[in-house]
Amino acid sequence: AFASLLRRILCAWLLSCSYGPAASEAARCDSAARTAAAAEGVPAEVLLAITRVETGRRQAGILTPWPWTVNMEGEGRWFPDRASMLDYVAHHVSRGATSFDLGCFQINHRWHGDAFRSLDDMADPE
Repeated sequence: AFASLLRRILCAWLLSCSYGPAASEAARCDSAARTAAAAEGVPAEVLLAITRVETGRRQAGILTPWPWTVNMEGEGRWFPDRASMLDYVAHHVSRGATSFDLGCFQINHRWHGDAFRSLDDMADPE
């Protein structure tokens, strides 16, 4: 019984640990999900799950969301940072791309892009 409890405590501690810069980037999506959930009256678990399904990647064995994710006309990509992602998107937009999903929740530019001032604004998890 004690060993089982100890394992559960260790697992909980490991899940709460930071994994360096990647953890802070993943936390951006979680923060955005919790903020939106509170503002809109949606269970936070739903939005947290969406970020993982839409942008999740495994880090240290744990599925974590990634804010710098794009699905460009059916091809998903994860970028190391916001600037790299925006450069990629700008390049494709200049070539006529209109249907792509961006950021933590993979918001579609074609259908929802008008709700944002710019691509940079659309990329902001907060």
